[in-house]
Amino acid sequence: RSRHLLDQLLSLARQQAAVTAHQPVDLAAIARLVVEDLYPLAEQKKLDFGLELQGEVWVEGTEAALHSLIRNAVDNALRYSPENGEVTIRIRSDGDEGIVEVIDSGPGIPPEESHRVFDAFYRLPDSAEGGSGLGLTIARHIADQLGGRITLGARSGRQGLVFLYRQRLAPPP
Repeated sequence: RSRHLLDQLLSLARQQAAVTAHQPVDLAAIARLVVEDLYPLAEQKKLDFGLELQGEVWVEGTEAALHSLIRNAVDNALRYSPENGEVTIRIRSDGDEGIVEVIDSGPGIPPEESHRVFDAFYRLPDSAEGGSGLGLTIARHIADQLGGRITLGARSGRQGLVFLYRQRLAPPP
């Protein structure tokens, strides 16, 4: 747990200090890497872990920043989904925006807590899962740097959370 906290703190510091030239980045390629990275955690919990791609979806940014944003969202989804649950990553475009959706079968976030989960070190009361309370803070900071936006919502008709990231599309290189 200490190592995870240190990794999260270093990631937050890097994102806050980063002044990197943006370039076109394919969200689908980044999502594939995140699935490879986190597949062992999904397998350990016997989760139905899927990736749905609409093809290449290009946005402006850096690979490192977008990898961190998606990885933090997926890591949370995997950690909070119960054993034999499900986590799906969807990469698509909608109009002039690239979309990353991370849909899980976890407990969700009560509406009265949804504004606080982006605060550094904040964790939901009675949260059973370990974590640093920095994943969504890092994701929000990256979204702000890239001109994107994050929303969290309940899953339609089922238990779970939908993490939704939107950012203006960029032309492919």
